[in-house]
This record gives sequence, structure tokens and C-alpha cells, in this order.
Amino acid sequence: IIGYIGEKPVVPILLSGLERLEYRGYDSAGIATLDKNENLEIRKVKGKITLPMDCPKEEALEIAMADSRVQNAISGKNVVKSIVVPNKIINLVVK
Repeated sequence: IIGYIGEKPVVPILLSGLERLEYRGYDSAGIATLDKNENLEIRKVKGKITLPMDCPKEEALEIAMADSRVQNAISGKNVVKSIVVPNKIINLVVK
């Protein structure tokens, strides 16, 4: 279990902590946080894809969006924002 209370941006801190955890065979992971208005935000891993190192952001996002698990997760929803951190993570914000 990883936790943090403070004023710094929480997601990078929690992701760093999660990266250091030993894999125990779980298929998914997630983070639940409170935003500035104390609304609960839930972030879940929907799948993993393998990309070449230094894959361009646009290409990485295109590959992720074509993945069947991602397609199922966003079906019927609007992608309002996409965040690509090269060689680390692709995050989609949906509503």
C-alpha cells in the first residue's frame, strides 16, 4: 500500500512508489485521490503495451488507442484529454 498526504502533486509520488513494489500477480492497479474540491478521482490501469524506446508521442497514443482493452474501457465515453510521458505512461481522461 502506498499513501501520501501533502501539498505536492500526488500522482508522480504514488507512481514512483508503485514502481518500487514487488509484482504479486494482480492484473490491474489504480490510484484514488481527492482533487482540490475534495471530489474522488479514480485512475485505473486498463492494460499494458510494449513500445520501442523513444517512440514519438503521437505514435504511442495511436497504438494505445488501437488496443482492444483501451477500446473497451473508453467505449461510449469521450476522451477529453490525453497525456503521454515518453517511455513511462499514457493517461486518458474520459467523461
